[in-house]
Amino acid sequence: MAEIDLRPERDPRVFRYGFACFAETTPTDRTLVRDWSTLRLHGHVLAVHPDAEVRVVPTPAGTCAVIGEVFVAHGSEGLDEVLARHVTTGDWEAIDRLSGRFALLVFTGSSVRVLNDPIGSRTVYYTLRGPAVVGSHAALVAGLAGVGLDGETSRYMAAPEYRARRTRYLPGDLTRYRHVVTLVPNSVLDLGTRRTQRYWPRVAPGETTFADVFELVDEYFKAYATFLSARYTPVVGATGGSDCRTLLAGLVAHGVAPRLVTWPGLPPAEVATVERMVAHLGLPHTVVDDPDVRDPQVAEVMSISALNTGHTRGRPRIPAMLAPHVEVTDVFVRGYGGEVMRGSWNSAFVPSNGDGLAGMIRQFYTRAVREPSTGDQAFTRSAFEGFAARGHVEPENPPYDLGDLHYLEQRMAVWAAVVMGEADTVMRTHAGLNSRPIYLASMALPDEERFDKQLMFRIVAEYDQRLAAL
Repeated sequence: MAEIDLRPERDPRVFRYGFACFAETTPTDRTLVRDWSTLRLHGHVLAVHPDAEVRVVPTPAGTCAVIGEVFVAHGSEGLDEVLARHVTTGDWEAIDRLSGRFALLVFTGSSVRVLNDPIGSRTVYYTLRGPAVVGSHAALVAGLAGVGLDGETSRYMAAPEYRARRTRYLPGDLTRYRHVVTLVPNSVLDLGTRRTQRYWPRVAPGETTFADVFELVDEYFKAYATFLSARYTPVVGATGGSDCRTLLAGLVAHGVAPRLVTWPGLPPAEVATVERMVAHLGLPHTVVDDPDVRDPQVAEVMSISALNTGHTRGRPRIPAMLAPHVEVTDVFVRGYGGEVMRGSWNSAFVPSNGDGLAGMIRQFYTRAVREPSTGDQAFTRSAFEGFAARGHVEPENPPYDLGDLHYLEQRMAVWAAVVMGEADTVMRTHAGLNSRPIYLASMALPDEERFDKQLMFRIVAEYDQRLAAL
């Protein structure tokens, strides 16, 4: 097979919907972004992929630039009003109201601060050493800064401990590139100093009721449906799971009719459930085929997707499965966020594997890795120590339940957000349940109302009792 040219100037699918930012004086390989839109703001270069949405809001206090899709999920203020309020007053509550898949950059004086959406679905990476660069893709940031793959990380990924885990992703905030790390969600980066600051949650979860949670969920779906209806046709990966049903129930209740796709490999019982869901909802449904990896076009899509995901997920097949079925206005919406709501890794629900950092490491390893080597444990511990330091997490005294935090800020940002990045090669992608107010309210529910999938099915039943019962 001929070698595939993965330079972004050759193929616009490389680093699609991405961005990069650095000071005008920073030495970088700018050929990587030479065909992108370029803004010069407060002594910085902001390069934006031609397919990415960009919104610039100037204020007397500074300039806000949002890359990606963003909407006000809670409250009645307009988007520009919310953004301007944050820039002008530093009000973090304004940021809590936002959802979508976006990176937000605030330029004031000669500095720039960078943050992203609640689960970090718009991945943001930055350099710890060398040229100060921040951007949407690990390989893009590494290329601009002139750094390569990290040998120790590559050896870690080749070890039997890593390969034993069914769901594979790197520990902590690591990427495969030297000195390039993931911005931990709910923290803001000062690019000049490369220091981070946690901004959420600012209060501990209090007591709440299901009615409180559902009110926020319904407010969110109403806003999301309005946002989608004006721009996109949502495509939902149909499974029999509770998160998928919650997403479908909320969108349909507010007048949005998604197209459904299912890929090969679901268990027969789940296939039967999906068929009943499709018949009940009356939505168009396609079962996509496994791609022929010998096809040069399929191989190209898979190779570009591998680069876009920082070479942490092999050569992804799902984009090639979706490609034949994609229309220009489509957005692929995943049910990500539901696991956060229902406390998949909450300390009260998951058998304890130890306290603090040790517990996080055992949870990361899962039951598949029972006796990791000394070297593997040392690498994993170092990665999580870096994550805790840069995410401002004291494992013995976390800002909220450590299991919830681990799932939201590490697993979602380092695994789920990268999975979402796979599909960028062929279409836009969103996390369908992406809201800080919803997460905080869900975390404050009594354990017996939150645990497992019953919370999600209860939400579904508020919209469609038959769908919940299927």
